[in-house]
Amino acid sequence: METPNKRIVVLGGGFAGITAMVRLAQDLARAPGLELLLIDRNNYQLFTPMLQEAATGLIEPVHLLRPIRPLAREKGFRFQESQVEAIDLGWKAVETDDGTIGYDYLLICMGSVTDFHGVPGASQRSLTFKTAEDAALIRDAIVQAFEAADHESDENRRLALLTFLIAGGGATGVELAAAIHDFIHHDLVSLYPHLSFREVSIILAEASNRILADLDTDLATVALKVLEGKRIDLRLNTRITEVSPEEVGTNTGEKLRTATVIWTTGVQAGKAIGALPVNKDNTGRVIVNAMLQIPEHPEVYAIGDNCRFQFPEDKEPLPPNAQVAIQQGLTAACNIISEIRGKEKCSFTFRPMADLVSLGRRAGVADLFGFKFHGPTAWLLWKTVYLLRLTSYQNKVRILLSWLLASLFERNVSRFRVQ
Repeated sequence: METPNKRIVVLGGGFAGITAMVRLAQDLARAPGLELLLIDRNNYQLFTPMLQEAATGLIEPVHLLRPIRPLAREKGFRFQESQVEAIDLGWKAVETDDGTIGYDYLLICMGSVTDFHGVPGASQRSLTFKTAEDAALIRDAIVQAFEAADHESDENRRLALLTFLIAGGGATGVELAAAIHDFIHHDLVSLYPHLSFREVSIILAEASNRILADLDTDLATVALKVLEGKRIDLRLNTRITEVSPEEVGTNTGEKLRTATVIWTTGVQAGKAIGALPVNKDNTGRVIVNAMLQIPEHPEVYAIGDNCRFQFPEDKEPLPPNAQVAIQQGLTAACNIISEIRGKEKCSFTFRPMADLVSLGRRAGVADLFGFKFHGPTAWLLWKTVYLLRLTSYQNKVRILLSWLLASLFERNVSRFRVQ
């Protein structure tokens, strides 16, 4: 392969990376002597906003995966499936498990990993919720808990099996708690006649004094009431201090018996990002300037979950969510294009568009361009907006069919025994 005169490398095929690469390809794919290269350890993009539906059998996890190679062929960039092991900013090189790759411009958008905050036992005994594999494991764990409880004679052990604790009251934890409730009480209830569903408990533990901290306060209050109506056990001001095989310790001194803990709170940068010799916050995320560059290395941009960006007038940095990642991807790409063409770069600006939270069947809350909705209207908005945001027409059709089938038939509760 002929060595290009210049190479732009994008690390990560999530919302930030795909958005940036598509924008770069629109303007630069035919530029002579320039290579556009996207690197990710997976050959697909995961559509995370619907992950809780995959975790509860409403849709198949594979329906949330968009292959990257057809997109690369269509847009004119190159894709390489490799694991990034290190980034050498001095030598302008990326170390992967498939060799070293040099760059002239670099976009770091490798997402984040779960932060267990040093809680003893949490990383070993909790299920995480960030990947399609995680969704399949959670679905498998829920079904397995009911299968085991169905023939368990010891009451304490049965109660632990039928208790599901979700750590984190952000949008991810709230949506997952509501989805698990619907899966259990609308689909599993008739399949286990020997179990009393009064014994089933879904606990949502949040360290702060409110759920959905990034959402409008009034909508968060509505969501709280919906969860209470579903009899989800909300534990505010409750921080998990230890996770053992069938018990969780809390800062209140209470011991919660549960065999299933799902950790949805806290993110931190991965190992390769954490090792960079640049300014980072306490979670390892790279601190960038107004143009989304690493100040010491202006040819390197960090966007999405692995960067920390904060407007001077704000008390907190922007949250690590999809709409922030997409808008940062566009700005970073445009700044690289401007620099190559000798034009002035621009500062990043953020326009809040839609905050959507699903609360289960025909329930939700939504803030759409400042207009607030809740109930069935918000639920329908959630379905519509995220269906439209799916970029794969095949997956749109598959998910629509899955929703239709779920309204007509029970969900499939066969165990996959995912390892």
